[in-house]
Amino acid sequence: MPTENMANIVNKNWFVDYDDGDIFVVTDIKKIAQQKIGSVCINKVIVIVCNEGQLTIDLNDNRHIIKGHEAVICYPEVVISNFNYCANSKCFVFGFSVHAMENTFYANERIWQTVFDVSQSPVIHLTEDEMSMMYHFAEIARIKIAQPGNPLQKRMMHALLQA
Repeated sequence: MPTENMANIVNKNWFVDYDDGDIFVVTDIKKIAQQKIGSVCINKVIVIVCNEGQLTIDLNDNRHIIKGHEAVICYPEVVISNFNYCANSKCFVFGFSVHAMENTFYANERIWQTVFDVSQSPVIHLTEDEMSMMYHFAEIARIKIAQPGNPLQKRMMHALLQA
């Protein structure tokens, strides 16, 4: 199967719940699997958070298993393929452009170590506090996504990313 890019996915309105060009959100990972996409290459930083269950994906042909209380971080232009999940999996996805990242995150000397660490091992374990924060982020995002036409929706989504 050919590799799809983010522009094609958004234009076809496949499974993305929210997209403003800088941030996108998929509230239920099962929406992705239902699309039967062979592989995806997205020019955004992508974070897949697994609340419970398990999923497997290939990142640039390297297999990764993500379990409950874990997340995988994919840098721009990573090819994501062979996506599989367990029926009981509860996971969500959000992504943001490099532009949004540059304008949102404070860059300090630790950022480069984090970038290196994630490039070496993209699956990270989340503590209970981090998992709780991610769960609340997802819930607030779901509420905001359900309010289309809100003139402040983009600002609110960007504020969530900053939090």
